[in-house]
Amino acid sequence: MAIALNRATGLSEHIRVLEGDACYPELHPALPGRRFDRVLSQHLLVHLSDKPGVLKQWHDCLEDDGYLILHEPVLSVQAQAFGERPELPVPWALTTRADQLATCEELHEAMANSGFEVDTHVELTDQVLAWQARRQQHARSSHQSDNAEDPLGSCDAQELSNAMLAARALTPELIFGPTFALMQRNIAQALEAGWLEVHLWRLRKRPAQHASGTGRPHL
Repeated sequence: MAIALNRATGLSEHIRVLEGDACYPELHPALPGRRFDRVLSQHLLVHLSDKPGVLKQWHDCLEDDGYLILHEPVLSVQAQAFGERPELPVPWALTTRADQLATCEELHEAMANSGFEVDTHVELTDQVLAWQARRQQHARSSHQSDNAEDPLGSCDAQELSNAMLAARALTPELIFGPTFALMQRNIAQALEAGWLEVHLWRLRKRPAQHASGTGRPHL
């Protein structure tokens, strides 16, 4: 899917895609012994049960001054207190067995136990809710203008690059399938109810002399 998206948006020449196991990056033949200055993970830990083990693998892939950027949905303290969770399906899980949504507390413990310190930590829930509202408004506007003239419709097709034409068809439904509308509704309801939050962390490797500590990272 990543290769197809890069091709559709004209980025194939700028991005190299390596397909492998995120839990064991060292097993990929192109990665053993390599170290990176930045690693980005977006909505990936929510799929994985062994978060400390995965974070330790990523820790070992970083240069000593490297950073790990994590962008993750988390279960709120309020949801945990009342025994609530987002309804399924959601983009990361179709079934209860696949749902590995964690709390901030659990992620902080996993970060500390895998050798990371928190450099920056912000909550993005309000921004995600605003994006959801904009997308819903756009969907309503698009539906109302189905019979209106397409602003690009008057252009000669030859004037549009293949990437532009392909990009117009790139939608979340293309990736998640026909159940995406239900997934989006469940996500929006969980965010609005306060059961679900979205957080962003920038983590740095803990200095070697402190690497054995397991205390919770300071925010």
